[in-house]
Amino acid sequence: MAQESFKIDIRPDVAALRIFRSMSFTHYYALGEFVDNSITSALKNLDALKKLNGPDYELTVRINFQKEDNSLTVIDNAAGISRDEIERALRTGIPPADTSIGLSRHGVGMKAGGLWWGNTIIVETYPLGDVNGWRAIIDISEDGDLDNMISVDPIPMRSFPGTKITVTGLWQKTPQAKTVTTIRSYLPSIYRNYLKTEGLRDGLRCKIFYEDKALEFQPPKLLNAPYWPDKSGPLKNAPDLEWLENVDIELSTGAHIAGWVGILAKTSRDYSGFFLHYRGKGISGVVPLNIDKSEDMREAKDAISRSAYKPRKIFGTPGQYPDISYIGEFDITAFGKTISTDSPLWSPVDEQEFIEKLYEIMENPDKNFIAMAKNYRRNQVKDKYDEAEDKLSDEEQIAKIQEGLDGRIDHSNPNNELPNNVITNLVDDSDGVDDALNIALHDKEGHIHNFNVRIIKDRSQDFLTIEEDDSQRSHQIRINQFHPSLDDVYPNTEVRKTLQILGLGMAASEVFLTDGRKSLIRKKMNEVLAMFDLKNKKDV
Repeated sequence: MAQESFKIDIRPDVAALRIFRSMSFTHYYALGEFVDNSITSALKNLDALKKLNGPDYELTVRINFQKEDNSLTVIDNAAGISRDEIERALRTGIPPADTSIGLSRHGVGMKAGGLWWGNTIIVETYPLGDVNGWRAIIDISEDGDLDNMISVDPIPMRSFPGTKITVTGLWQKTPQAKTVTTIRSYLPSIYRNYLKTEGLRDGLRCKIFYEDKALEFQPPKLLNAPYWPDKSGPLKNAPDLEWLENVDIELSTGAHIAGWVGILAKTSRDYSGFFLHYRGKGISGVVPLNIDKSEDMREAKDAISRSAYKPRKIFGTPGQYPDISYIGEFDITAFGKTISTDSPLWSPVDEQEFIEKLYEIMENPDKNFIAMAKNYRRNQVKDKYDEAEDKLSDEEQIAKIQEGLDGRIDHSNPNNELPNNVITNLVDDSDGVDDALNIALHDKEGHIHNFNVRIIKDRSQDFLTIEEDDSQRSHQIRINQFHPSLDDVYPNTEVRKTLQILGLGMAASEVFLTDGRKSLIRKKMNEVLAMFDLKNKKDV
């Protein structure tokens, strides 16, 4: 038998709810407020949901924007909101009776997130085990004071429990390309502990869909290598170690912070940093680790730089090896979270004590992360890196070089004019391999010059070598990534492309000169750069 409509007083004041529009939310944390409620509902009723749906029950949350209606919908298959709970859920600032399970804590999430996006929230919920669902509307679109009493009306029950939230009258812009990229990058990072296919958080399987595309999280690879006590390399016969350490830190207040710290297999300015989570949900240091490189990345890159959590006592100077090497995850549930869910509620004293104690663990002489990050040199270790990514990078490089130079080069001596074309935006984030660039360039006389540009890894060779076959107009260029002058340069694709451009630019300048002394500058440069090796030997 269907239940009847009833009224709810959503004091303090409907008009006061407009303050949520001015909250310091980001798009992804505002959407996360709905995801939090879905996860909490599923966790609290997991046994019953598995009994109803089967042992393979999986929570799904679907987030979609409708541009034509200027609206947002979030639909889940959790347990819905029961008749006994709906009044609390619709009122502001009344937390759940039991906050020991799930992510709901302050009792404002749905209202804050919804009214940050738009002026009206329509709640349609289908409670687990009930005979009907419920529909309620919170509308703050009109100016002035509004009636605090809202009606909750019965609606027909659907075939499975859950909740649909619709937000209309959006006053935030419907996400466009850059914002969409950021949302798709950050949501799976925030909820990484719930999207795992193994090691499920509290036994809950979960999928989040954004615009009908499932969001996935791929954890980074950690370093496996012998310990380097100094820059000269590992001790003889030193075993490979996985650079990961589980930690459990007790502060003087008695609060515990558990988690792990590691060193990345591939250094990265974007992906390094610590991830702090509240019951599995990331609330600080949320750096996306599986960004779709085919999409516009500038917005996501800017967000990364703002969100990284890198205590300087541990990470040191930005851009140096420690800064781009460390990664870790820590549970700060003991301190709670802010209403905007983007930082922990710890004091500066608590945070500093955590940093100091973590540093002590990382400096343990039995497995010294601090020394390893400073001393380990990936460009001196002949590992296999992501060759597919570098091949794609090389193809892009060839196209850019040909577009900028083909048919525009002559054999005249250089003048003081600036070049018309500068090749830019050669940025990526993977280490190099030994594949060559084969580039055919026409000079103004119509001759074809074949350049073979190869990155080599041989510490004993010069930085730049050129071998020419004038009869065939063939030019072999070798740029030495393992040259001692590059010991403190981490070898990602950005560095690789820089070496390719500089090497080709210097070599082509020499090739197209007719002066008999044209190789003198290169030979002198190699002589000067070789002095770096003498300097390093003195340091050791």
